[in-house]
Amino acid sequence: MKYILFSILFCSMFGCSEPLSIVLTNSSSTDLDNQPVILRRSSFDLQQDDYLIFSTTDNPSIPTQFDDMDGDGIWDEVAMILDFDASSSVELMYEVVPKDGLPEFEQKTAIHFGYSPNKDGNFTPVTENVRPLDHVAQSKPYIYQFEGPGWENELIVYRSYFDSRNGKDIFTKTSPGLMAPQIGLGENYHEIQDWGMDVLKVGNSLGAGALAMLKNDSIYRLTDTKKATFKLVSQGPVRAIMQLIYEDWKVEDETFDLTETLSIWAGKRHYESEVALSGTGADTLVTGIVDLFALEAAYTKGNGAEMIYTHGLQSENKDILGMGLIVPTDGFIAFDKAPEEGEGVVNTYTAYLKPIDGLYRFAFYTGWELDDEGFKDEAYFKEQLTSITSSMTNPIKITE
Repeated sequence: MKYILFSILFCSMFGCSEPLSIVLTNSSSTDLDNQPVILRRSSFDLQQDDYLIFSTTDNPSIPTQFDDMDGDGIWDEVAMILDFDASSSVELMYEVVPKDGLPEFEQKTAIHFGYSPNKDGNFTPVTENVRPLDHVAQSKPYIYQFEGPGWENELIVYRSYFDSRNGKDIFTKTSPGLMAPQIGLGENYHEIQDWGMDVLKVGNSLGAGALAMLKNDSIYRLTDTKKATFKLVSQGPVRAIMQLIYEDWKVEDETFDLTETLSIWAGKRHYESEVALSGTGADTLVTGIVDLFALEAAYTKGNGAEMIYTHGLQSENKDILGMGLIVPTDGFIAFDKAPEEGEGVVNTYTAYLKPIDGLYRFAFYTGWELDDEGFKDEAYFKEQLTSITSSMTNPIKITE
């Protein structure tokens, strides 16, 4: 999702080089709390080893994260989270420092992928992995801790099954903190633990935003591919990013390559997905929300986004869970419902997507009552879900 339109405001009136500043303006009539901000390296006049410290009049040291998005060893983006009152501006001051001059900030997001090549119960965190061609879903002893990679912040963990199911699941938390490295080690995470639990039954659905393709009126799951690769892109105090890269995905008589970039920001209960799809004969990319409890889906729209959600007794803990899909209006075709039974994708409220500037985009939101009692109330869940659209679709602009 796009967050920030910006330019650099230099202290040119007096010919000074320090301090420098950027003036960010929220031109909308909505307060934007915990607003993600991304600034690109190319907008600054920097040497290769230069970094930046940011501050405002209210905060002398803003937590920041420097991300190398293209893997060349040099940071490309700096990410942070700021609060904006409605129709207001924030002067963001900065200074250039070497890497060893940066403050240390608490880590609030992480990617965890535990790998056991010997299948002996000893899992080592890895930053990249190619799925073995002979890997069978749910086969024991496990090669992957909790069956695939997880991306988390202090509030929630999402995971992807790194096998032929390619589903997405949710670990919810009963208290804040980074939990993924301990999940699935000598415990049954389908039952509530000190940290929380696996709250979702996925079955043959698309779970919490898994991918498929609609072609000739049939939905084809993203399943076995010639090659599947996991890559950790970034993690730290502000956001975590990972990629799942699939090569030679066969849909009827066509073949596609697909890269999904998954990100989660500190303090948020949703993740965001950007999907790049290449190949001829593509029809419509599909994602969805599992529906195994016959709950009616609700639809709403606003702030340039279309939303579908379910809310009710649907957690594995037999309590209230709300789940919502958010799709930018420009990338939205329709919401639908998969069959209740049969082969392929079933028990799913689906969203049909089209690309925006070559990328398919959506977000998936979760609210669980043991995380926040407010989520017992559907109106509260809807309010929180809708508030995300303000954050996503109201870009912060520069006042020159």
